[in-house]
Amino acid sequence: MIWIVTHNNSLYKDLTHLSKKFYEKTGKKIAGKKPIYMPEKKDVIANVLNDVVFIAPYYPEKIGFDNYGFFSVVDFDDFITDENIEYLGEEQVLKERLGLRIYKPKVAFKNMAGAKKLINDAQMFRKMEQMGQTIGGIFLFGVPGTGKSFFAECFAGETGRKVVDLDLSYISYTDNPSKTLLKVFEILLESGDKFVLLLDEIEKVFDTNNYRSMQVLGRLLTLLNDIVKENIQELVFIATANNITKIRDNNPEFLRKGRFRKLYFLNFPSMQSAKEMFSLYFSMNIRKFEKYMSILQVSFIKNIKIENLIRKIDVLLQEYKVINDNDKFIYTPAEINVFTEELFINYLINKITDLDDLISISAKEITPIQFSARDSIQKMLSQNNIYSDSAFDIKAFTEIS
Repeated sequence: MIWIVTHNNSLYKDLTHLSKKFYEKTGKKIAGKKPIYMPEKKDVIANVLNDVVFIAPYYPEKIGFDNYGFFSVVDFDDFITDENIEYLGEEQVLKERLGLRIYKPKVAFKNMAGAKKLINDAQMFRKMEQMGQTIGGIFLFGVPGTGKSFFAECFAGETGRKVVDLDLSYISYTDNPSKTLLKVFEILLESGDKFVLLLDEIEKVFDTNNYRSMQVLGRLLTLLNDIVKENIQELVFIATANNITKIRDNNPEFLRKGRFRKLYFLNFPSMQSAKEMFSLYFSMNIRKFEKYMSILQVSFIKNIKIENLIRKIDVLLQEYKVINDNDKFIYTPAEINVFTEELFINYLINKITDLDDLISISAKEITPIQFSARDSIQKMLSQNNIYSDSAFDIKAFTEIS
């Protein structure tokens, strides 16, 4: 009997990709044999004389069987090594060994609205890359819901890259976090593809009380330096954060000049950006619901004046505003998206046909984050003014709204 230990759920469905390397290592073939997944003790007893493959996330001892010659016990994680990366494929290795998500995004800059400075700079970065210069890293800090992670996907789509969702918290729990992170980079660079490495909410990893977290960050800083120094164009870091207090207090060197190509602060959208976002989301929802709409209904939606819509929402939700800036809209881009969907649903399904009622009801169904997280938002926005030391200068951040 063959007992394969693995924490990779994908193996519970398919053994065929294992058979070649398993045979090379053990001289035993497993393809074509009926596997038993997550065996219990009764399964082992019932099949002790049969030629069976067991697959489990634990060793046989856990259910009361020492390996008295009954089993050929193999830890599958040991099979994902340098010598079989080519056989398995680098993406499969990263997914199965490290639980990293790799995907090719279906969005690009045409799917974004507002944030003109950010998009223009990204186009400039792309031209730099075409001239043989590395982009290195981009750091996005700001209000939740302002599209930080979405920008990373759009940038990847625009530049023909795949996105690697680089979960540093997960990596920090591996046996050797520093070595694991280095291996990720080696695999990606050997693949021949180009990638955006998304470090989402990176502030959550800055834990000075956790040795493994600090080990990962130390290795990451080295790799960031190497990418710039060695002009490695295949990899682009895009890091996001909702709060940079921990970074500033614990590791201000992380954001020093030269490590990231550009630092951005994503604020609530300007009124002009909000107008562009509403236009984009209205167009998207018309395409989504058009087959359920009559010609008159489509006409009604298309004739809504976005400027009037924005003014009405601003007046309705004035009491919720935290920012004392008449050019800043109450909603984040994510909230504008949700509002637009609510408006279509209220119009098409709930049959609300009076425009003022439609706007009022849709707006009041969404509590702005400016109100629901008032204290956090005020603290976040205040970070624009309170940090100004030589190692960490918040003024180096370009504001995007």
